[in-house]
Amino acid sequence: MTAQIGDSIRYAGQYYNLVGVSPDNPPDELFDPERLGIRTFSNCTACWRGFVATYGLRENHLILEELKINVRNSEWVEELQRIDEILEIWRNLPPHQRGPKPRPKKWNPGPYGPPIHGVFPAAAEDPKATFAFTDNYHNLDLPLPFSGGLLLGDGFIKELYEHMGFHPAWKFQKVIELIFTEGLLTAAHDRSAKMAEIRETKDGSDGKTPKTFSSPEKIVNWIDRCFNRSY
Repeated sequence: MTAQIGDSIRYAGQYYNLVGVSPDNPPDELFDPERLGIRTFSNCTACWRGFVATYGLRENHLILEELKINVRNSEWVEELQRIDEILEIWRNLPPHQRGPKPRPKKWNPGPYGPPIHGVFPAAAEDPKATFAFTDNYHNLDLPLPFSGGLLLGDGFIKELYEHMGFHPAWKFQKVIELIFTEGLLTAAHDRSAKMAEIRETKDGSDGKTPKTFSSPEKIVNWIDRCFNRSY
């Protein structure tokens, strides 16, 4: 179980955590790499999606500013197959003979991805870094025709940390909701007081661990909620 690296968004000269996404037409996503023909992979349990995005506003229009992404390629597919074969042997060994768990090797950094909005990716500056991505897109300014609401959070309350999924909006001291129509910002609301009310009503149910649930179905539902940013 690992908390996920979240997206960020720049609003009114400040960067916030993106802590909620509510599209008008579910299951529309704010950003989906597969729509650009990019398949991702995860090289870290803290980023199962395989990408982290930074959003922003330009003349009140929602844009994708930066993108760090792991682009699936033939080299990675071969490496996954190799690791799966080794893991199968590793699992069948007696515990005292196993040694360290096999992990993917590092290869020469990308970039592997296609240009996005006329911008070509750059390779990771430090491919050995824990959260290194194969491709880094800078200064994208890609317009996003998103319709719906976004929750922006600032001031995470450390006592509410959970080692699983994305942290919900009520765990932040300051929360702003932005409303968009076809990418155009149409309204902004301060939801901090509402989030404080929600915190007061919590009974600790969100802090449960798999050991406290009575059935596998409840465990699965809890995990789904942890990785779901909708509101």
